[in-house]
Amino acid sequence: MEIEYYTRDRGDSPVSDFLCTLSGKHFKKIEKDIDRLKEYGLQLLLKTKDVKKFKGNNKYDGLYELITNYQGIYYRTMFTVINDKYWLISMFKKKSNKTPLNEIKKANNIKELLKQKYGI
Repeated sequence: MEIEYYTRDRGDSPVSDFLCTLSGKHFKKIEKDIDRLKEYGLQLLLKTKDVKKFKGNNKYDGLYELITNYQGIYYRTMFTVINDKYWLISMFKKKSNKTPLNEIKKANNIKELLKQKYGI
Protein backbone atom coordinates (compact mmCIF):
# COMPACT_ATOMS: atom_id res chain seq x y z
CA MET A 1 0.00 0.00 0.00
CA GLU A 2 1.03 3.57 -0.53
CA ILE A 3 2.01 6.02 2.19
CA GLU A 4 0.32 9.44 2.23
CA TYR A 5 1.17 12.31 4.56
CA TYR A 6 -1.85 14.20 5.86
CA THR A 7 -1.59 17.84 4.80
CA ARG A 8 -3.66 20.62 6.33
CA ASP A 9 -5.55 23.07 4.12
CA ARG A 10 -2.83 25.66 4.72
CA GLY A 11 -0.27 23.27 3.17
CA ASP A 12 1.74 22.00 6.13
CA SER A 13 2.06 18.37 7.19
CA PRO A 14 2.35 17.50 10.91
CA VAL A 15 4.42 14.38 10.23
CA SER A 16 6.77 16.00 7.72
CA ASP A 17 7.18 19.03 9.97
CA PHE A 18 8.04 16.83 12.97
CA LEU A 19 10.52 14.77 10.95
CA CYS A 20 12.33 17.96 9.91
CA THR A 21 13.08 18.70 13.58
CA LEU A 22 14.98 15.44 14.11
CA SER A 23 18.66 14.63 13.78
CA GLY A 24 19.72 12.42 10.91
CA LYS A 25 19.91 9.12 12.83
CA HIS A 26 16.51 9.54 14.46
CA PHE A 27 14.98 10.62 11.15
CA LYS A 28 16.45 7.60 9.35
CA LYS A 29 15.15 5.15 11.96
CA ILE A 30 11.60 6.52 11.71
CA GLU A 31 11.83 6.58 7.92
CA LYS A 32 12.93 2.93 8.00
CA ASP A 33 9.94 1.99 10.16
CA ILE A 34 7.56 3.81 7.79
CA ASP A 35 9.12 1.89 4.89
CA ARG A 36 8.57 -1.37 6.83
CA LEU A 37 4.88 -0.49 7.19
CA LYS A 38 4.65 0.01 3.45
CA GLU A 39 6.62 -3.15 2.64
CA TYR A 40 5.23 -5.64 5.18
CA GLY A 41 1.79 -4.23 5.87
CA LEU A 42 -0.38 -3.55 8.85
CA GLN A 43 -1.27 -7.13 9.78
CA LEU A 44 2.33 -8.31 10.10
CA LEU A 45 3.41 -5.26 12.11
CA LEU A 46 0.42 -5.72 14.44
CA LYS A 47 1.69 -9.26 15.12
CA THR A 48 5.24 -8.05 15.80
CA LYS A 49 3.84 -5.30 18.06
CA ASP A 50 5.49 -2.59 15.98
CA VAL A 51 2.00 -1.21 15.41
CA LYS A 52 -0.72 -0.76 18.03
CA LYS A 53 -4.42 -0.50 17.27
CA PHE A 54 -6.38 1.90 19.44
CA LYS A 55 -9.44 0.69 21.26
CA GLY A 56 -12.15 2.62 23.04
CA ASN A 57 -15.74 1.54 22.50
CA ASN A 58 -15.24 1.73 18.71
CA LYS A 59 -14.54 5.44 19.11
CA TYR A 60 -11.01 5.03 17.78
CA ASP A 61 -11.66 2.28 15.22
CA GLY A 62 -9.22 2.51 12.36
CA LEU A 63 -6.63 4.50 14.30
CA TYR A 64 -3.15 3.04 14.76
CA GLU A 65 0.28 4.05 16.00
CA LEU A 66 3.57 2.97 14.51
CA ILE A 67 6.07 2.49 17.31
CA THR A 68 9.68 3.57 16.81
CA ASN A 69 12.37 3.13 19.44
CA TYR A 70 15.78 4.62 18.81
CA GLN A 71 18.34 4.52 21.60
CA GLY A 72 15.65 4.54 24.28
CA ILE A 73 13.69 7.39 22.73
CA TYR A 74 10.20 6.43 21.64
CA TYR A 75 8.38 8.03 18.74
CA ARG A 76 4.80 7.44 17.70
CA THR A 77 3.42 7.93 14.22
CA MET A 78 -0.37 8.00 14.27
CA PHE A 79 -2.03 6.72 11.10
CA THR A 80 -5.18 5.33 9.54
CA VAL A 81 -6.04 3.35 6.42
CA ILE A 82 -8.30 4.97 3.82
CA ASN A 83 -8.78 3.92 0.20
CA ASP A 84 -5.93 1.39 0.37
CA LYS A 85 -3.43 3.99 1.60
CA TYR A 86 -1.70 4.48 4.92
CA TRP A 87 -2.38 8.07 5.96
CA LEU A 88 0.27 9.37 8.36
CA ILE A 89 -1.61 11.82 10.55
CA SER A 90 0.65 13.00 13.35
CA MET A 91 3.89 12.22 15.14
CA PHE A 92 5.32 12.89 18.57
CA LYS A 93 7.98 11.83 21.02
CA LYS A 94 6.50 9.63 23.73
CA LYS A 95 7.57 10.48 27.26
CA SER A 96 5.54 7.97 29.28
CA ASN A 97 4.07 4.48 28.95
CA LYS A 98 0.63 5.81 28.07
CA THR A 99 -0.13 7.59 24.83
CA PRO A 100 -1.42 11.07 25.76
CA LEU A 101 -5.18 11.31 25.31
CA ASN A 102 -4.88 14.70 23.60
CA GLU A 103 -2.66 13.10 20.89
CA ILE A 104 -5.18 10.28 20.38
CA LYS A 105 -8.09 12.71 20.13
CA LYS A 106 -6.21 15.01 17.74
CA ALA A 107 -5.33 12.08 15.45
CA ASN A 108 -8.85 10.69 15.64
CA ASN A 109 -10.32 14.07 14.62
CA ILE A 110 -8.03 14.16 11.59
CA LYS A 111 -8.96 10.55 10.75
CA GLU A 112 -12.64 11.58 10.77
CA LEU A 113 -11.89 14.58 8.52
CA LEU A 114 -10.12 12.29 6.04
CA LYS A 115 -13.03 9.85 6.09
CA GLN A 116 -15.44 12.69 5.30
CA LYS A 117 -13.18 14.01 2.55
CA TYR A 118 -13.01 10.59 0.86
CA GLY A 119 -16.65 9.67 1.47
CA ILE A 120 -16.15 6.84 3.93
